[in-house]
Amino acid sequence: GNNAQNNTVAAHWVPDDKADTCMHCRTTKFSTYNRKHHCRNCGFIVCEGCSKKRFLLPHLDSKRVRVCDTCFIKLNMNNMNEPRQNTRDSSDSDGEENHAHYSPVPATFYQNIENF
Repeated sequence: GNNAQNNTVAAHWVPDDKADTCMHCRTTKFSTYNRKHHCRNCGFIVCEGCSKKRFLLPHLDSKRVRVCDTCFIKLNMNNMNEPRQNTRDSSDSDGEENHAHYSPVPATFYQNIENF
């Protein structure tokens, strides 16, 4: 494929200094041990627990990239009819078991997305 657009970043990247806690679960405080991660789809700053999934975003890269749980669900819904498998758990590469669990995302989360 054409990798001319090999950016691996979202169009709206939230700067690191804009979040002290995970923008998804809102409970994980970032520290030396709880590192910040960016969702490559929405650009939000999320914790490891809220961004364990990878998804193929062809406009960014030819390999699967980190996405937050919310984007993973949305992207999967959008791609249900595609014959190709676009998803992969990050544990696929490191050998760890991962049993994803999804909790309902509060409406305020989606309202906050629009504020960025």
